[in-house]
Amino acid sequence: MLFRSHSVNFDRANKHVIVADLGLDKVFAYKFNAATGAMDEGTAASLKPGSGPRHFSFHPSGKFAYVINELTCTVTAFKWNGASLTEIETVTSLPEPWKQGYSTAEVVAHPNGRFLYGSNRGHNTIAVFQIDQATGKLKSVEHKSTQGQVPRNFAIDPTGQFLYSCNQRGDNVAIFKGIGLGRALDAEESMWGVTYGFTRPDGQKRVQQFGMPNIFYLTALPTDPEIGWQESMFWWVPIDDTRHMQFSVHRVPAQGDVARRIHER
Repeated sequence: MLFRSHSVNFDRANKHVIVADLGLDKVFAYKFNAATGAMDEGTAASLKPGSGPRHFSFHPSGKFAYVINELTCTVTAFKWNGASLTEIETVTSLPEPWKQGYSTAEVVAHPNGRFLYGSNRGHNTIAVFQIDQATGKLKSVEHKSTQGQVPRNFAIDPTGQFLYSCNQRGDNVAIFKGIGLGRALDAEESMWGVTYGFTRPDGQKRVQQFGMPNIFYLTALPTDPEIGWQESMFWWVPIDDTRHMQFSVHRVPAQGDVARRIHER
């Protein structure tokens, strides 16, 4: 039985569902029937007690996988044999000792398979690792400031050239270029457009998370009881080949859906 599952991923063969359970300190590999959608018991990889596995990413080769551990600010590398995970190593995501207020959030393998990225909340950095293509082991490359507090989520664009860090308490998205090339991340833009029209009636601003490849979404929390919002605010950002972006906001009030475009670039 799952306790605090934080992410779900499918393997390349579409035969297994990987679930990272923060509460149980386990990463489960359930058997998956794509025809029926049914999941059956499979295998589980146990992590050090108190690790808190949060998000998971397969290596593009399908041979390796990585989970980022929220509570200890570590990343665990696994071998994947098509049915089960075997731990290779666990390394820190920080350049300094862990302290109260630090936690991790997202982990993403670059499409070229050479690098792994993870976000450190509190420390407010993107940890960059080089991946050994033969062993799957990680080597720390750098820790880049996210230029905003609490990078709860980030994504890599479909071309593999840009990384978007969504900073929940910074009320901004920082855009980095030059990823996947073996050199330090360059901050191209930050505080970019996201706060346009984003100030709530009570003055609160929140940016939460997004996903790629075609769109990413940002949610504003908490909901506003004064105008009857029942759900979070969603920002949808279509991205085309020229990186032209359109910011839209979708509100979910008590009666029906309302969508309003608020910024274009």
